Amino acid sequence: MTQASDPALQKAASPQSGNPRVTQADTLTSAGLTYVWEWWKFHAKQRTDMFNYFLIITGILANAYVQLLKTPQPRLSMGLGAVGLIASLGFLLLDIRNTNQLERATTLLQEIESAELFQEGKSLAKTRDFWLIRHRFVFRAVEVLLALGWLLIILWG
Repeated sequence: MTQASDPALQKAASPQSGNPRVTQADTLTSAGLTYVWEWWKFHAKQRTDMFNYFLIITGILANAYVQLLKTPQPRLSMGLGAVGLIASLGFLLLDIRNTNQLERATTLLQEIESAELFQEGKSLAKTRDFWLIRHRFVFRAVEVLLALGWLLIILWG
């Protein structure tokens, strides 16, 4: 590993500072880890935010449907069902996209952890949760079941 050429890093790594030698490779690893972690954190937050928005929109649409049941209007019910179906499918696609972004970042985090931070093969990013309790399953199950519900409203209207 080569020593960092930045004078500030050399000073920080000097024996007088009490810090161990900081190398350019260490600095690059730290920068890479920070970049990948921020990428992962952004997409994880975006994913949960999108799911929350989906639940809010679904609640508003369901409330509107309940109001339509009081005064039967089949065409409006079908239209509302179509909006709900489109919203459900749209949020499902957004979830798939955000999951793909998270998986890309998770793979890189696993590589950095395994190669630079922990012993070979060790990683906090690797999880082996039971499939039924994973976010992927729960989010998509809710989105698909609600999409089917909206489809039933369309067909029933």
